[in-house]
Amino acid sequence: MVTAIDVVILPSEPVRSLAIALSKKLNGAGFVLNETDVLPHITLAIGFVENVDVAKKKIAEIMKNFAPFELIVERIEGRYLIVKKGAEMEKLHRQITVQTDFINPDGIEKAYFVKPGEQISQETLDYTNNFKRENSFGNWIPHITFGWDDSADFSKIKARFPQKFMVNEIAICQLGDKNTCRKVLAKISLD
Repeated sequence: MVTAIDVVILPSEPVRSLAIALSKKLNGAGFVLNETDVLPHITLAIGFVENVDVAKKKIAEIMKNFAPFELIVERIEGRYLIVKKGAEMEKLHRQITVQTDFINPDGIEKAYFVKPGEQISQETLDYTNNFKRENSFGNWIPHITFGWDDSADFSKIKARFPQKFMVNEIAICQLGDKNTCRKVLAKISLD
């Protein structure tokens, strides 16, 4: 069965709590981040796969070439926590994007997403289908989206930057609307 997935880094504390707190400040943001089914995350690659287990095996092979590495959240910019694009993370993004068998299904079905009853916007469908072509490689900006309200003012948020955390694993999540990370399908450790 075709599944809409997001290959992600799930941030550890205190970054996870910061993202959730910022998300809660946006009333009507389209979603509110939490620790169960709308997870703060940094996207490495998004797309549709025919078989999650096959994708997991390919990604696990890629991960054998990577040791744990540090990430740095540099600042708040609009509705995003911006993550410094380090060489190791960029290499990981490129390899996963190129080597995972993402497909462009004929007629994208909303059932490919995690919650069949959830309204899936055309924007979500288009972004998922076009990620590799339009938002990867040179266009890829690692970030954590904490909401969809571009008018919110976060200038008074008291958060110290940079904030650092270690990446010891990545996750494969099934997508929901707004390309939210809704359900962890697999976690893969870095060797």
